[in-house]
Amino acid sequence: MTDATALGRFGRTELDRDYGNFDRCDVRVSPPGGGVVDVMVDLNHDAPPEQLGTARTVAGITVADDPAESGECSRTLVLPGVDDVIVKVRARWEDDEGKAELCEMADDAATVAAQALGRGPLKRRAPPLPATSLAQRDACALLSGRALEAVPGIDAADPDVGFGGWDCEWDSTTSDTWVDLDFDRDQPPTAEDGTATRINGYRAFVRPDREDRTCELEVVFRSYTDQDGRTAVEKVRLVVGGSRPMDRLCGMATALARSATAVLRGT
Repeated sequence: MTDATALGRFGRTELDRDYGNFDRCDVRVSPPGGGVVDVMVDLNHDAPPEQLGTARTVAGITVADDPAESGECSRTLVLPGVDDVIVKVRARWEDDEGKAELCEMADDAATVAAQALGRGPLKRRAPPLPATSLAQRDACALLSGRALEAVPGIDAADPDVGFGGWDCEWDSTTSDTWVDLDFDRDQPPTAEDGTATRINGYRAFVRPDREDRTCELEVVFRSYTDQDGRTAVEKVRLVVGGSRPMDRLCGMATALARSATAVLRGT
């Protein structure tokens, strides 16, 4: 659903197949004025929004404008007769905001995605990812009801399951605490990505964020060679958020990561 050449009028483009979760594909655009814009096409296991913004139709697919946000612009693609999957297209500055027409990028990328969807069912990715990849795992299955007891009041029986089973979220019924476990791909993390530790033998990085009231913990699951011949990693990303003290949020994230990695190890 992506075509880097379709965004060539905005600057130098690069298709990145190894960035983020397995339900997305990205084109990185380097405008002449500097900076990098990430243009993402993302499959979502969600119902279409009840209220759509300004919309147009491309190849039988509804392309709707999302509310404007600073530093990014996004579109929602709604498939006819499909009530549990939407496609999100987003253009966002990776670092400092520069001068680029983000909404024009989002529109062009959305048109390409809609045309691909209009041609019929999407083909499976090739080559297939190995059996050891997190792409073959179910995010929800990494945390049992017992493991989720580390978070008071979490409703383990009612997870919000992401597309492909690669993302899972739970909410507490007694507080504003929530848990998100998803898979991610990127370059190997460094000290800038958080405080390094080890959990069940896996390298992990803890990153508290007091402003967002979250504690994020990334576990490096496996390394592989990406499309450019560089070393990349697959990660399990756990985020616990809410108004509890930060050390409590990070303690819960660590306990959950310990349970999830035990499942990955088969112990």
